[in-house]
Amino acid sequence: MIFIDWKYHLVSSKDIVDDFLKHNYDYKSAVKKLQRMDFGAKQYDNIIGIFPFIWSYMFYYIILDTYHNTDNILIEVVLILLLMPIFSALREITHFTTHNVLTKNKKLGFWITDVFFQYPLLLGNMPDRYRRHTLLHHKYTCIEKGDPVIDDLLESGLKPKMNNMEFIKLIFYPLTPTGIYRNIYGIIKNQFSMNYGLSSFITRNIVTISIVFLFIYNEYYMEFIFLYLVPLLFIYPLFTWMTQLIEHRWFIPLDSSLDKVNTEMVVGRATEYEGVNGMLLSSFFLYYADRHHLAHSLVPRARWNYLSVIDKVLKEVFPKIYMQNASGGLIKSSKGYKYSALSELYDRVVSSKK
Repeated sequence: MIFIDWKYHLVSSKDIVDDFLKHNYDYKSAVKKLQRMDFGAKQYDNIIGIFPFIWSYMFYYIILDTYHNTDNILIEVVLILLLMPIFSALREITHFTTHNVLTKNKKLGFWITDVFFQYPLLLGNMPDRYRRHTLLHHKYTCIEKGDPVIDDLLESGLKPKMNNMEFIKLIFYPLTPTGIYRNIYGIIKNQFSMNYGLSSFITRNIVTISIVFLFIYNEYYMEFIFLYLVPLLFIYPLFTWMTQLIEHRWFIPLDSSLDKVNTEMVVGRATEYEGVNGMLLSSFFLYYADRHHLAHSLVPRARWNYLSVIDKVLKEVFPKIYMQNASGGLIKSSKGYKYSALSELYDRVVSSKK
């Protein structure tokens, strides 16, 4: 299934690079050209769109069964951590549902995502996620009282003129009492919401009850706690929060007269994760748009399969422009880069106090 998905969406970056060089496009024209290219869902994605959920749940079952049949604490801890790639990949794949590129049919994509991701993880309904992410975040990126992510950051306490300890605490905000409370409150609110009618309410609760029943029926009691509730309440929120912190250049001064392409170049930046650390980060929680977020911001309706191609094309044809604010690494900046993804944010909100 993974091979079919990869093969069906295979695109050569060389052909695009050759075309851009041949026509001598300027940067903005090149981005507009990429936005018009066929990087969205294709005819058979109504079928292939379910594949990522199938292979993810297959991996989840393997971890579940292995955990059930081992008494080694070290192996159990490793298995719990191995859930992160599954949750991270599904979070990013379903993120593309909000851009209507998981499947050709929008309603089908929303239904698949609700049933196989939003409801099992006790998250809100897809229409809410679509409104928050696509209609608001992408339209008002990094703008206060417009971008809901900025509102989240400010509510958590992240703001300029923090001290070191405040910043470190904010990195782990989902694990603080306030963060845990907000997460549990959101889960309860989602579970009993009737905003999308009785049918949605019933479907959500059938999914939840079915999950609990399957754990109990198979006598997976400890697995229910450590492979479902713990990731749901602590691990998934933490890693999601961290990817949110690094996806944009939050609190960067913004010129309101800039057009959308140039605005994205200010509030976004190419992120490089190199070497062994980069490989581990890419394998565990920095997937697709998390790894190539500037490419995603510039071409938001491109399916995840194409982001590495778009990123490669813009690096090769317009290296000075595309890489002007690039960061290297997650925490410590790698060689040749002034900042890492987190240190740039640290410099802006902590160093500004000096």
